[in-house]
Amino acid sequence: MHTLISKKAPTTLTSQSGMALLTVLIIVFLASTLAVSMVTQHSFDIRRTDYNKNFGQGYHLGLGVEAWALGKLHKDITTGTQGGQTDHLNESWNDKLTLRNINNIANVDGYISDSQAKFNINNLRFEADKPPTSGNKDTKPVAAHYLYFRRLLKSLDINPDLANPIVDWVDKDSNSRFPLGAEDADYLAKKIPYRTAGRPISRISELRLVKGVTNKIFKKLASTIIALPTNTRININTASKKVLLGLIPDMTNSMAETIIQQRLTTPFKTTKGFIAFLKLDTTKNAAVIAQLNSIVSVNSEYFIAHANISLNRSQLTMSCLIWRDASKGVVKVYQRSRRKQ
Repeated sequence: MHTLISKKAPTTLTSQSGMALLTVLIIVFLASTLAVSMVTQHSFDIRRTDYNKNFGQGYHLGLGVEAWALGKLHKDITTGTQGGQTDHLNESWNDKLTLRNINNIANVDGYISDSQAKFNINNLRFEADKPPTSGNKDTKPVAAHYLYFRRLLKSLDINPDLANPIVDWVDKDSNSRFPLGAEDADYLAKKIPYRTAGRPISRISELRLVKGVTNKIFKKLASTIIALPTNTRININTASKKVLLGLIPDMTNSMAETIIQQRLTTPFKTTKGFIAFLKLDTTKNAAVIAQLNSIVSVNSEYFIAHANISLNRSQLTMSCLIWRDASKGVVKVYQRSRRKQ
């Protein structure tokens, strides 16, 4: 009698063992993946918590710099030159704040800058909104800020006609200025269409959208302009050489440097005194003098408090725009930002 032996059984057992091994490997893989994911998420949560903690501490240190700046500017009203009616770089508000190793984890640097050391680009809008200089609706107001801006552009080796599309960007009408002017129709025809602002701008970076303003031009212009919420004048006691060069048609580098040297020892107390210092012929330069009286001052209303904070491995930059009315003793924060202004 012969016994029948199945030869398929080992194959079945081997197949079942292989499936079991594969199942185990899949389970191990999923478990390890889940473990790695949990560890990664936990690490991310730790970093996020650390960031939020550092940001919260850094933000409050920034508010401390802000309070320091408010105190400095308020004190300047009582102890500064002419009770805050004259602002210059020799006053205590121009001091710097340096704090090191706070609680062994933080460093703070703070300083105040005069916003009116630059040309307020929104003056072009406020000036465009002015009523005619006489009862005749066809007459135009004296555009002192516009003429200054053209001179500033020229001194920076930028086509002065670029002032026209910039005015068109902020003014409320739809009439393009000549030459180079651009209104909504010009921008709506672009591949990615958009409209002009038709209002004062909040940041000068917005000018990158203006027709003709290239990156190269913007970089040249950025250090001389600012966007402020109300009509302002250039403070001749704090303005840079670049800003001073646009004040009058024939301003030279030598003249601008002489102004800067003069104010180091004897800051200008009145615009009249500044105009006298320029030794302009009052007969030949009557129009220029009238324009100067419209665009310059010896004091400022707007300042910026800057804070640079290093906390553990985190860096935080804060700034705030401060408005001050020295005549009323009012100093207040107008706007805060986590970026430089």
